[in-house]
Amino acid sequence: MEQYQLAIESNLAPIVGQQVTLDDGNEAIVAARIDLLEARADLLECDLVAKGRIGSTAVGLSYLGNGYFATDRQSAPLVASAGLRAFVTSHDAALTYTCAPPGSGYRIGVDRDLDGHLDGDEVDAGSDPADPNSTP
Repeated sequence: MEQYQLAIESNLAPIVGQQVTLDDGNEAIVAARIDLLEARADLLECDLVAKGRIGSTAVGLSYLGNGYFATDRQSAPLVASAGLRAFVTSHDAALTYTCAPPGSGYRIGVDRDLDGHLDGDEVDAGSDPADPNSTP
């Protein structure tokens, strides 16, 4: 009974928690699922994030809506979803897209300790992106 009550109180959309991984060999299989995750994020049912690796570099992205992602590096421009997918599928890369609960995408995608310094920038500067007391 308690679990049922928590589910009702939380009111999360069914898309929350769903995820899919894109790599250089599976775009035809996962493209429709990524489209669905983006569509549900555009309807504000979830915050969409993408985490993974491009070569040996860890990356995090937070979906802003209308087909654009912000990266975990302040100096990087916004990334169009179509361009991101094309890049991942043509390079040594993999990204896992996840529909997170609304309001949690920024933390999960680009600034996990919410210290105002993006995760990628912290890693590049040698600080710990999981510790709000460790900043560049």
